[in-house]
Amino acid sequence: MLKYENLQRWSALSFKGGESPALRIAVWEPCVEPLSELLDKNRDTPYLKQQWGFEHYEPELQKGFGFQHIAQVAGVEDGYLITEIALKRKNLEAISVSCGVLFGMLMFFPGRCERLLKQEPPTDIRHLQFMCIQNFLRAEGDFHAAPLGGTVSPILTHWVENIKTFPRHGIAEAMRCTWNAVGPFPIHKQRRETESIHFRARRGENGSFFLSCPGNACDISTVDWWHRKSGEGHDLDCHNLDTPAQQITLLSGLAVMHEMADKDIHPRPPL
Repeated sequence: MLKYENLQRWSALSFKGGESPALRIAVWEPCVEPLSELLDKNRDTPYLKQQWGFEHYEPELQKGFGFQHIAQVAGVEDGYLITEIALKRKNLEAISVSCGVLFGMLMFFPGRCERLLKQEPPTDIRHLQFMCIQNFLRAEGDFHAAPLGGTVSPILTHWVENIKTFPRHGIAEAMRCTWNAVGPFPIHKQRRETESIHFRARRGENGSFFLSCPGNACDISTVDWWHRKSGEGHDLDCHNLDTPAQQITLLSGLAVMHEMADKDIHPRPPL
């Protein structure tokens, strides 16, 4: 299990900021075809299309996966296929549900394709799995539930615990950028270099961390961190995530944390 051992990387997250923010998902090329086959055979797809009124579903990662054409292929980098999901308010349900399907497959992919993942990874400076994410979206009338959770690997937990300065401002700014693209109201950047009350990212003891976004105590954090033994990772759980906007905002925070850890743990050589 990812919580107890460092595994070869099969997927990764990163974040594209700016006026048109996007979530970037990388999948190791040898995994692309078998993963696309699993997405094509997903038995929940007809139900999800009917429930949310989606007209289109694309199972092939090479064509951009998901519902309503929400993902676009951005190319191949270091042996990983990169797909981008533009973060827009009008696509909230399609983004959340599509990510839920893909992340669900990625969570259990090592057990399904153990022989494949025992291959030598590509000559890649970023080669260990940092986290696995789980999310889903449920609606009952006007009520939504949009939980987000997952598992953090030992190497990422070690990074959180030992990095000299936890990048709370960078993570918080990525969440603010996403919220302004998908949320119901904009939140402008503060003039002071202080932590916003709306977007928080902080480090705790024993490699634990906490991210929060607008709402009634809406957050994702490491759980049972006081029981963590040396060399282990963490589980993630959320609190009061009622909307896909909150879920996607916190997901962007995790993605930019992943990206910052990549650059710090495995810095790219100068060109």
